[in-house]
Amino acid sequence: MAVSSVRLFARLITNTSYKQNNVLFYQNSHTQKLLFHPILLPSMVFTTKRMASFKRKPSKFPQNDIIQRNEELMKKLNPMDERLTRKDIPSDHGYRADSSGQIFSSFIPKTDKSAKNLWESTKAKISSTYAVAMIKRKDTKPFKVIEFAKSAQKKFIDLNNDLQLPRNKNIELRMEEKATLDVLSALEKQFGNPGKKVYWRYVKELERPRVVNAAVGQPPGDNDNVYAQVTVRMCTEQILAIQDRYDRLVLGSLKRPKRVIDYVVFERHLSDTYGNWRICGKINAL
Repeated sequence: MAVSSVRLFARLITNTSYKQNNVLFYQNSHTQKLLFHPILLPSMVFTTKRMASFKRKPSKFPQNDIIQRNEELMKKLNPMDERLTRKDIPSDHGYRADSSGQIFSSFIPKTDKSAKNLWESTKAKISSTYAVAMIKRKDTKPFKVIEFAKSAQKKFIDLNNDLQLPRNKNIELRMEEKATLDVLSALEKQFGNPGKKVYWRYVKELERPRVVNAAVGQPPGDNDNVYAQVTVRMCTEQILAIQDRYDRLVLGSLKRPKRVIDYVVFERHLSDTYGNWRICGKINAL
């Protein structure tokens, strides 16, 4: 009924004279006006309402308010911790430069007392004294050489012990506090190799640890970040053994300790107020 009414309405536009029983409109002979047929009027009202229902309904929210509504929704789903918005916490809290990526000075004392070695030792001692003075001036905590050497040796022992434990989040965080990411990735390749098993144990201290060298430097092209590096000499007894995947001994001994001298380099980002000393490398003594 609705479709036929629309067709009749289209015919009315071109022709104005129709029979009264067959058309939607008819022409009055006195007024010369087109009038609705009273019988077909309800069908036209129904058609108009039905066509209006297919029209696109306006949105409940204005289009220019989408970004603001999304931000409010994200705040409800992920509320921000109030501790992070406090004014007493610096804006750079939580961000830390990992490492300079290099060892500034690889000098270690030598037993040979030739003129060349004495000259190198004198230059290294002068630069080391300047570096220690700069560390004491810029470091927020008091830097004491003897106490630092003892704490550095403890970090070195704890890191090697943590590498042999099953991995979990607490152990990974402890290792990140003791060494840089470059050192950790190199050690994990060595200790986590499925083709071999590394067994390491600390036995005892033969000589007290001491600081033998210090240096201060900056990464290339970055004058704002200042890094300090301190080399610590450690003389200890250790048990080191390497086994293959069939538990056959390849290197070292599982019971016999060995005297080992390590020159471990510790690094600290002096420009970072919350930075700490971490292992950044090791110098091989020839």
